[in-house]
Amino acid sequence: MKTTALPVLAGLFGLVSACARGEPAPPPKLESSLGDEVDRGIELYEKRQYAEAVTVLERAVQTSEGDSRAWEYLGLARLQLNRVDESRNAFQRALELDEHSANAYFGLGLADGHSGELQESIQKLKRAVELDPSHAYAHYHLGLAYNAAGKPDLTLLHLNRFLELAPEAPEAGQVRDLVSRLR
Repeated sequence: MKTTALPVLAGLFGLVSACARGEPAPPPKLESSLGDEVDRGIELYEKRQYAEAVTVLERAVQTSEGDSRAWEYLGLARLQLNRVDESRNAFQRALELDEHSANAYFGLGLADGHSGELQESIQKLKRAVELDPSHAYAHYHLGLAYNAAGKPDLTLLHLNRFLELAPEAPEAGQVRDLVSRLR
């Protein structure tokens, strides 16, 4: 899908367009002792098999209920399936388990943006960036949110940071175009 401009509020974090461009970055893989079901769910998510990932991760969170990463991926997979309210529940559970989860705030910011709640989305994405300044896609979506809010200086700040962190990302060309128009 070729577009000339980045999505704004209607598709601010529109999962359909995000999937077409390459999707929001999943939480980074960390060495851990995740259970087999959680690993399998994450693998399915990364293969973009979202419905299957949800099924596996819903089972996994029942047996590994205290695993915040399982809840983060469950939220991301549900969000990809447009199950926004259910994704919010998963991200909230991840935050209950790890109040410093940048990925859970990132997911909540995406869910808010998907629902058209721009200011709430900005607040959650700002928190994700505060917790993890190297979260490229938190900067990307925060830049888009600021663009939709009519704040070009903040848009440029976060989109330039995205380009520093992920210069080869599928969205990089469109981001460069927007950045050059805003300068």
